[in-house]
Amino acid sequence: MTTQQEIVDIFSIFHDGTIESWSGNEKKLTLKINCQFLAERINPEYVYFYVDIIDITAIELDTYIDNAEKVVVESPIVIKEIDKIFSEEIDIFYAKTENQYVEINCWQVNEKLGYVANRLRINCSSVDVFNQSREWITISDFVKIGDDYWNNVANCT
Repeated sequence: MTTQQEIVDIFSIFHDGTIESWSGNEKKLTLKINCQFLAERINPEYVYFYVDIIDITAIELDTYIDNAEKVVVESPIVIKEIDKIFSEEIDIFYAKTENQYVEINCWQVNEKLGYVANRLRINCSSVDVFNQSREWITISDFVKIGDDYWNNVANCT
């Protein structure tokens, strides 16, 4: 069981990462996340992570019509189908808790479906993080990887 705050922390650590692909369903959804600057801290040849999202009770993506001339910013059109949500890459910025959801501030341009998206909400029972070789990473170890990276970046400026 992963707490909601731990899930928020995991997605926040993936700041500037990109969800490239997915597999699975609501019972077990696996995301492939490109986040080379963190992955190479585990192994210099690594580029991405896998994240398993377990027992999803809700998943939603807020989208806005993109008519090629401008984005129509009215009430969002909420997409709930996993295959549509992840039909294009999603850039991750940060995460927070909002009501019963982990809310991920993100950016997706989906030319196929004619929208842009900026908010992914997930409610699930747990999340597991794996390195590129599919070796499980504890939440505390993942937090340490993120802290070490960002502390190193801060010391370089």
